[in-house]
Amino acid sequence: METKDILLPLFGFFIGAFGTLVGVGGGVIVVPLLILAYSFDSRVAVGTSIVVVLLNALSGTIAYLAQKRVDLKIAIPFSIATVPGAVGGILLNRYISTATFSFLFAILLAAVASYLAIGKHLSGQAESATLSVPGCGYNVKLRLGIFISFGVGLIAGLFGIGGGVIHVPCMILILGIPVHISTATSHFILAITATAASATAILEQSVNVLYALLLGCGVVVGAQVGAKISVKTKSSTIKRLLSVALALLAARLIIAYLRWM
Repeated sequence: METKDILLPLFGFFIGAFGTLVGVGGGVIVVPLLILAYSFDSRVAVGTSIVVVLLNALSGTIAYLAQKRVDLKIAIPFSIATVPGAVGGILLNRYISTATFSFLFAILLAAVASYLAIGKHLSGQAESATLSVPGCGYNVKLRLGIFISFGVGLIAGLFGIGGGVIHVPCMILILGIPVHISTATSHFILAITATAASATAILEQSVNVLYALLLGCGVVVGAQVGAKISVKTKSSTIKRLLSVALALLAARLIIAYLRWM
């Protein structure tokens, strides 16, 4: 085992804490880390990442359920919708050329990141988030949410990112769900999505189990820390952190696109 391999649990800790704080699985950091620092093939990086995302999501979900911040009425149908998309995304990873799609997707993420960072305030409903689901008074278009969730699942499986980095801003900007509830509910959905995607990746033999476990050890602990920090973090701060995560993912896709050119 090399020196940089020993650092994997530490990397996992920071990935877990940050991912849980903003409601994403951490794949946005894991995939480029494995490709750029550990010279992983992109297919194995995606498969390994989705297992790490699963461990992060499970740990964070337990914490958020204890805080009663997960809206199960929308989390369950949204989770069911992501599963076929996630499985399909993992399978497509072997066959589809993602160069053009990656470029267009990066532009979309960069636009959303800019909106969250410097754009107008989110809707009044999102800004008035409370730390418990009962009494929030928001209404969700369920069919639209299910449609979005399927697409999120597909992208999650294809890129190994978990999907929360897309799901959270969609919940906030399109569905009008309060910020703190969006991040917590997204983590619950991530746990379901990543389970299906991880099982598919393992069957496809595209997971480096050792690296997944080393990163996972840190992720599980970091996720608990991130959930505790989020209780004392303002919605505006979470939005800024999420914008950074989106910008990082956009940069990762642009770099990949330029390599394919």
